[in-house]
Amino acid sequence: MKPIIGITPLYDMKDNRLFMDETYINAIKITGGIPFIFPMGLAKEDYKKLVEKCDGIFFCGGQDINPSLYNEENRYCKEICDSRDFLELSVLEYTIEAKKPILAICRGLQLINSYLGGSLYQDLEKEHPSDILHTLSNKYEVNNHDVDIVKDSLLYNILEQRNLLVSSWHHQGIKVLSSRCLANAYSNDLVEAFSIKDYPFGLCLQWHPEKMIDDVNQRKIVEAFIESSKK
Repeated sequence: MKPIIGITPLYDMKDNRLFMDETYINAIKITGGIPFIFPMGLAKEDYKKLVEKCDGIFFCGGQDINPSLYNEENRYCKEICDSRDFLELSVLEYTIEAKKPILAICRGLQLINSYLGGSLYQDLEKEHPSDILHTLSNKYEVNNHDVDIVKDSLLYNILEQRNLLVSSWHHQGIKVLSSRCLANAYSNDLVEAFSIKDYPFGLCLQWHPEKMIDDVNQRKIVEAFIESSKK
Protein backbone atom coordinates (compact mmCIF):
# COMPACT_ATOMS: atom_id res chain seq x y z
CA MET A 1 0.00 0.00 0.00
CA LYS A 2 1.34 3.43 -0.95
CA PRO A 3 2.19 5.71 2.00
CA ILE A 4 0.65 9.17 2.30
CA ILE A 5 3.41 11.80 2.41
CA GLY A 6 2.57 15.19 3.90
CA ILE A 7 4.45 17.99 2.12
CA THR A 8 4.93 21.47 3.54
CA PRO A 9 3.79 24.10 1.01
CA LEU A 10 5.75 26.82 -0.70
CA TYR A 11 4.35 30.32 -0.20
CA ASP A 12 4.39 33.41 -2.41
CA MET A 13 4.26 36.36 -0.01
CA LYS A 14 3.89 38.92 -2.79
CA ASP A 15 0.71 37.36 -4.22
CA ASN A 16 -0.43 35.77 -0.92
CA ARG A 17 -0.80 32.27 -2.32
CA LEU A 18 0.34 28.71 -1.75
CA PHE A 19 2.13 26.92 -4.55
CA MET A 20 4.20 23.80 -5.10
CA ASP A 21 7.22 23.05 -7.24
CA GLU A 22 6.27 20.01 -9.33
CA THR A 23 9.66 18.40 -8.72
CA TYR A 24 8.72 17.78 -5.07
CA ILE A 25 5.44 16.15 -6.10
CA ASN A 26 7.08 14.03 -8.81
CA ALA A 27 9.84 12.84 -6.47
CA ILE A 28 7.21 11.42 -4.11
CA LYS A 29 5.02 9.95 -6.86
CA ILE A 30 7.73 8.16 -8.82
CA THR A 31 9.22 6.62 -5.67
CA GLY A 32 5.89 5.16 -4.60
CA GLY A 33 4.21 7.71 -2.32
CA ILE A 34 0.98 9.69 -2.41
CA PRO A 35 1.69 13.43 -1.92
CA PHE A 36 -0.54 15.58 0.29
CA ILE A 37 0.13 19.32 0.68
CA PHE A 38 -0.55 20.91 4.06
CA PRO A 39 -2.74 24.04 4.02
CA MET A 40 -1.76 27.21 5.85
CA GLY A 41 -3.78 29.14 8.41
CA LEU A 42 -5.05 26.24 10.52
CA ALA A 43 -5.09 26.02 14.30
CA LYS A 44 -2.21 24.06 15.78
CA GLU A 45 -4.40 21.14 16.89
CA ASP A 46 -5.72 20.80 13.32
CA TYR A 47 -2.20 20.15 12.09
CA LYS A 48 -1.97 17.31 14.60
CA LYS A 49 -4.99 15.66 13.00
CA LEU A 50 -3.42 15.96 9.55
CA VAL A 51 -0.06 14.61 10.71
CA GLU A 52 -1.89 11.60 12.15
CA LYS A 53 -3.24 10.86 8.65
CA CYS A 54 0.24 10.91 7.10
CA ASP A 55 2.79 8.10 6.99
CA GLY A 56 5.80 10.39 6.44
CA ILE A 57 6.50 14.14 6.30
CA PHE A 58 8.50 15.97 3.61
CA PHE A 59 9.78 19.44 4.60
CA CYS A 60 10.55 21.53 1.50
CA GLY A 61 12.74 24.52 0.68
CA GLY A 62 11.68 28.18 0.69
CA GLN A 63 11.96 31.36 2.77
CA ASP A 64 14.43 31.93 5.59
CA ILE A 65 13.06 30.92 8.97
CA ASN A 66 12.72 33.61 11.64
CA PRO A 67 16.11 33.76 13.42
CA SER A 68 14.32 34.20 16.73
CA LEU A 69 13.93 30.41 16.58
CA TYR A 70 17.67 30.12 17.24
CA ASN A 71 17.79 33.15 19.55
CA GLU A 72 19.21 35.71 17.14
CA GLU A 73 18.02 39.00 15.69
CA ASN A 74 17.60 39.31 11.94
CA ARG A 75 20.83 40.46 10.29
CA TYR A 76 20.82 38.96 6.81
CA CYS A 77 17.56 37.05 6.33
CA LYS A 78 16.05 37.96 2.97
CA GLU A 79 12.41 36.98 3.45
CA ILE A 80 10.63 35.64 6.53
CA CYS A 81 7.16 34.10 6.51
CA ASP A 82 5.94 33.71 10.09
CA SER A 83 2.73 31.94 9.06
CA ARG A 84 4.76 29.30 7.24
CA ASP A 85 7.05 28.97 10.26
CA PHE A 86 3.99 28.35 12.42
CA LEU A 87 2.65 25.68 10.07
CA GLU A 88 5.96 23.83 9.84
CA LEU A 89 6.85 24.07 13.52
CA SER A 90 3.41 22.71 14.42
CA VAL A 91 3.76 19.85 11.94
CA LEU A 92 7.32 19.16 13.08
CA GLU A 93 6.36 19.01 16.76
CA TYR A 94 3.64 16.42 16.13
CA THR A 95 5.78 14.50 13.62
CA ILE A 96 8.63 14.07 16.10
CA GLU A 97 6.18 13.25 18.90
CA ALA A 98 4.76 10.42 16.74
CA LYS A 99 8.22 9.48 15.39
CA LYS A 100 6.98 9.52 11.81
CA PRO A 101 9.65 9.41 9.04
CA ILE A 102 11.07 12.77 8.00
CA LEU A 103 12.83 13.92 4.85
CA ALA A 104 13.84 17.59 4.96
CA ILE A 105 15.27 19.65 2.10
CA CYS A 106 17.16 22.99 2.25
CA ARG A 107 14.96 25.23 4.44
CA GLY A 108 13.63 22.02 5.98
CA LEU A 109 17.10 21.10 7.23
CA GLN A 110 17.59 24.60 8.64
CA LEU A 111 14.20 24.56 10.36
CA ILE A 112 14.77 21.19 12.03
CA ASN A 113 18.31 22.01 13.17
CA SER A 114 17.06 25.25 14.71
CA TYR A 115 14.01 23.61 16.33
CA LEU A 116 16.28 21.00 17.93
CA GLY A 117 18.61 23.64 19.40
CA GLY A 118 21.13 24.35 16.64
CA SER A 119 21.80 27.63 14.84
CA LEU A 120 22.39 29.00 11.34
CA TYR A 121 24.67 31.28 9.39
CA GLN A 122 22.20 33.92 8.26
CA ASP A 123 24.23 34.56 5.11
CA LEU A 124 27.09 32.29 4.05
CA GLU A 125 28.80 34.89 1.89
CA LYS A 126 29.01 37.35 4.79
CA GLU A 127 29.45 34.97 7.75
CA HIS A 128 31.05 31.82 6.34
CA PRO A 129 32.64 32.40 2.90
CA SER A 130 34.15 29.44 1.04
CA ASP A 131 35.29 28.38 -2.42
CA ILE A 132 32.10 26.39 -2.93
CA LEU A 133 29.30 28.17 -4.76
CA HIS A 134 26.13 27.29 -2.85
CA THR A 135 23.78 29.43 -4.93
CA LEU A 136 23.53 31.01 -8.38
CA SER A 137 22.01 34.19 -9.79
CA ASN A 138 19.35 32.20 -11.64
CA LYS A 139 17.42 29.83 -9.36
CA TYR A 140 16.39 27.67 -12.32
CA GLU A 141 19.98 26.69 -12.98
CA VAL A 142 21.24 23.49 -11.39
CA ASN A 143 24.22 24.20 -9.17
CA ASN A 144 26.35 21.10 -8.63
CA HIS A 145 29.08 20.49 -6.10
CA ASP A 146 30.42 17.50 -4.19
CA VAL A 147 29.73 16.50 -0.60
CA ASP A 148 31.69 14.04 1.52
CA ILE A 149 29.52 11.45 3.25
CA VAL A 150 30.28 10.32 6.80
CA LYS A 151 30.90 6.59 6.98
CA ASP A 152 28.29 4.51 8.87
CA SER A 153 25.82 7.41 8.84
CA LEU A 154 22.20 6.98 7.71
CA LEU A 155 23.05 8.57 4.36
CA TYR A 156 26.07 6.29 3.92
CA ASN A 157 23.96 3.24 4.72
CA ILE A 158 21.50 4.27 1.99
CA LEU A 159 24.09 5.02 -0.70
CA GLU A 160 27.11 2.94 0.41
CA GLN A 161 29.55 5.54 -0.90
CA ARG A 162 31.60 8.42 0.50
CA ASN A 163 31.12 11.10 -2.17
CA LEU A 164 28.06 12.54 -3.91
CA LEU A 165 27.33 15.22 -6.52
CA VAL A 166 24.44 17.39 -5.33
CA SER A 167 22.19 20.21 -6.56
CA SER A 168 22.43 23.19 -4.23
CA TRP A 169 20.55 26.50 -3.89
CA HIS A 170 20.81 28.34 -0.56
CA HIS A 171 22.38 31.40 1.10
CA GLN A 172 22.13 30.13 4.69
CA GLY A 173 23.59 27.04 6.35
CA ILE A 174 24.22 25.26 9.64
CA LYS A 175 26.46 27.17 12.06
CA VAL A 176 26.04 24.96 15.13
CA LEU A 177 24.61 21.49 14.62
CA SER A 178 22.06 20.46 17.23
CA SER A 179 23.34 17.99 19.81
CA ARG A 180 20.29 15.90 18.92
CA CYS A 181 21.58 15.41 15.39
CA LEU A 182 24.42 13.52 13.69
CA ALA A 183 26.31 14.99 10.72
CA ASN A 184 25.95 12.80 7.62
CA ALA A 185 27.74 14.88 4.97
CA TYR A 186 30.03 17.92 4.63
CA SER A 187 31.27 20.35 2.00
CA ASN A 188 34.50 21.81 3.35
CA ASP A 189 33.52 22.55 6.97
CA LEU A 190 29.79 23.13 6.36
CA VAL A 191 27.34 20.42 7.39
CA GLU A 192 25.34 19.48 4.29
CA ALA A 193 23.26 16.63 5.75
CA PHE A 194 22.34 15.24 9.15
CA SER A 195 20.13 12.61 10.72
CA ILE A 196 18.15 12.91 13.94
CA LYS A 197 19.59 10.83 16.79
CA ASP A 198 17.58 7.93 18.16
CA TYR A 199 14.91 8.40 15.52
CA PRO A 200 13.49 5.76 13.13
CA PHE A 201 14.12 7.82 9.95
CA GLY A 202 14.95 11.52 10.10
CA LEU A 203 17.20 12.62 7.22
CA CYS A 204 17.84 16.31 6.49
CA LEU A 205 19.68 17.53 3.38
CA GLN A 206 20.87 21.00 2.41
CA TRP A 207 20.68 20.09 -1.28
CA HIS A 208 17.75 19.23 -3.60
CA PRO A 209 17.52 15.53 -4.53
CA GLU A 210 14.11 16.14 -6.09
CA LYS A 211 15.78 18.24 -8.80
CA MET A 212 18.10 15.33 -9.65
CA ILE A 213 15.59 12.50 -9.22
CA ASP A 214 16.75 10.83 -12.45
CA ASP A 215 20.13 10.30 -10.77
CA VAL A 216 20.16 6.82 -9.22
CA ASN A 217 21.74 7.99 -5.94
CA GLN A 218 19.39 10.92 -5.41
CA ARG A 219 16.45 8.64 -6.11
CA LYS A 220 17.74 6.13 -3.53
CA ILE A 221 17.50 8.82 -0.86
CA VAL A 222 13.82 9.50 -1.55
CA GLU A 223 13.11 5.77 -1.96
CA ALA A 224 14.59 5.07 1.47
CA PHE A 225 12.27 7.70 2.97
CA ILE A 226 9.25 6.20 1.20
CA GLU A 227 10.17 2.68 2.33
CA SER A 228 10.47 3.87 5.91
CA SER A 229 7.05 5.53 5.60
CA LYS A 230 5.46 2.19 4.67
CA LYS A 231 6.38 0.60 8.02
